[in-house]
Amino acid sequence: MQRPTSPNSQRLRTLRRRVAAGVLATFVAAWLAVAALGKGGSSTAAATSTTPSGSTGTQSQSDDGPSVDQSQSQSSQPGPVVTGQS
Repeated sequence: MQRPTSPNSQRLRTLRRRVAAGVLATFVAAWLAVAALGKGGSSTAAATSTTPSGSTGTQSQSDDGPSVDQSQSQSSQPGPVVTGQS
């Protein structure tokens, strides 16, 4: 005959099951989020660089984003935080 389990071992078993279920649920949720959101980051450069089939002459450049000027290449950083306290 098996000896009865103590209440402490039952609590530990329940706690282990809950932790394992939480870890598994977190992994599955993260995997689904990556699978769902990871497909939305396709490049739009291929779509903007196509020309109509009937056009002739020179092709215009596609705009892949804002042009970076050397004088504006420094990133603007916010100033210091000012509070009303002295």
